[in-house]
Amino acid sequence: MCGIIGFSTKVAKDPVAVITQHLAYLEYRGYDSTGMAFVDTSGQMHVAKKAGNILALKAATCDMHKQSHFGIGHTRWATHGQPNDVNAHPHVGDEASIIHNGVIENHEQLKAKLITEGFVFQSETDSELIAHTITKGIRQGLSRGQIFKNFHTDLKGIFSIVALFHDGEIIATRYKTPLVFCVSKDGVWLASDALAIAQHAVDGTVCFMKDGDIVSFVADHTYRMMRGTAHFTPIERRHQVPTKGNFAHFMLKEIYEQAEVVQTLRTFLENYNFPIDRPKKLLILGCGTSYYAGLMASYWLQEHACIETDVCIASEFRYQHFMRDYDMCVCISQSGETADVIAAVEIVKQRGMKTIGILNTIESTLGQMVDVVLPICVGPEIGVASTKALIGQLVCLLFMTLSWMKERDHFFSIMSELPQLIQSVLSNLPSIEQLAKQFHEVSSVFFIGRHQMYPVCLEGALKLKELSYINANAYPAGELKHGPIALIDHKTLTIVLVADDHVSEKTLSNAQEVMARQGAVLFASADDHLHPLLKLPVSQDKLLTIFAPIIALQLFSYYVALERGCSIDQPRNLAKSVTVE
Repeated sequence: MCGIIGFSTKVAKDPVAVITQHLAYLEYRGYDSTGMAFVDTSGQMHVAKKAGNILALKAATCDMHKQSHFGIGHTRWATHGQPNDVNAHPHVGDEASIIHNGVIENHEQLKAKLITEGFVFQSETDSELIAHTITKGIRQGLSRGQIFKNFHTDLKGIFSIVALFHDGEIIATRYKTPLVFCVSKDGVWLASDALAIAQHAVDGTVCFMKDGDIVSFVADHTYRMMRGTAHFTPIERRHQVPTKGNFAHFMLKEIYEQAEVVQTLRTFLENYNFPIDRPKKLLILGCGTSYYAGLMASYWLQEHACIETDVCIASEFRYQHFMRDYDMCVCISQSGETADVIAAVEIVKQRGMKTIGILNTIESTLGQMVDVVLPICVGPEIGVASTKALIGQLVCLLFMTLSWMKERDHFFSIMSELPQLIQSVLSNLPSIEQLAKQFHEVSSVFFIGRHQMYPVCLEGALKLKELSYINANAYPAGELKHGPIALIDHKTLTIVLVADDHVSEKTLSNAQEVMARQGAVLFASADDHLHPLLKLPVSQDKLLTIFAPIIALQLFSYYVALERGCSIDQPRNLAKSVTVE
């Protein structure tokens, strides 16, 4: 969600240019305000922060182009307090300026105590108290290192905290939210994502900090671990900063990369020995698109592998009073830092279940928690609305299913077909674009389908609402008449997903119910007899049926958003990596 950048270098730099450039690498995480702090070469602290995007911050700092050896920057996704200039980070105390990712759950009690001690607050955030707590600790004679150690006992919640002191020292710590640093030719760099600083890693390695670690960037521009040990690991391909190339948006580029993703993942899995035996009862945890990936896979697992499978929304899992006797849990998260999934996996591990993580980030928090990581190998996904990560997750889930069925050869056979299937959908792009032009002004869209098409409907509705801000909802087709059909009229669009399966006739009957009420219907199907407006290619293997409609609906949502003039790569209010509960 929020983004962090920091540097301490021997060669003085223009901090405004450096910080805004590196914050731009983190824009994909989603944000609504930005800010920076730096100490110039004369020893003066400068702070600037602005609601809005990085361009707004650049405009606000056009007269601040000094020289500096030390600086920190932040992109904020609002949790406590509106996205305005005052609530933006950094927050300033007498001793340091601080930036913070995460949520301080006991902030009200801590803030109230600081107010009684004479501290004055300017913002509505849960973060400002950190700056005042540093000031309070220094006045009490505590060392900076001890103050940061105390954060891990006094603060409840999750956090990454970075403080820039007036003498240029930068101190950082983390608990359940990511921080990474690297050594460069002339100093050290810090970020919430290795992608932002990988270019500076002089030996091609970075250190992913662990919970409780505290690092200091000291006066000679080197690092010193105040707590914990620094372990450096090589930078993977996915940490390289991507470009849009000839595409208008990252999302469209990532849709087109999906055939390559399948081929890359197939090559990786050919040499991957899946190490976990077939479970009797399986639990799958995820949020958003990752949850829908689990729902889609549950049909493979139950109907083909005959494995009893439950799929749970991770944020609700912890509230279950009665837990079935699962012997294995699969957690799905693109970032590996999804707070709700982390909290659910902690419960699972307390109950002794084996855990598999389907992740894009091996060194993430979840990557360190689970017993086995099955990496999706999709590289950086910059568009906030997930596309190629979903396809990578589904390929891994299908590999897992067929591995447990002792049918690895079948998996690799159908993976040879899948890239061609994806290309067939992409070749239909002009007609999909035309459909978007036809329907982009509708105010409400319903997605209906049965069986394995239902979770595809859920994902299609999510993509459309994320990108175009249209009120889009998905229902099992049979449920439409149990309430939602009251909303159908000539102003609504219903997208009907029809597969060539045993429930197609029932789905068509439900579509007739919509048309009888003057609702517009768009069929998405490979069945020519339906004369579908959204024509899908035929998949030779039934296990691949869901892939074509997923990608077609990604394209439809993209072009609808384009017609409506929406921010496609960074939709409003959304964040790529949801690191708060």
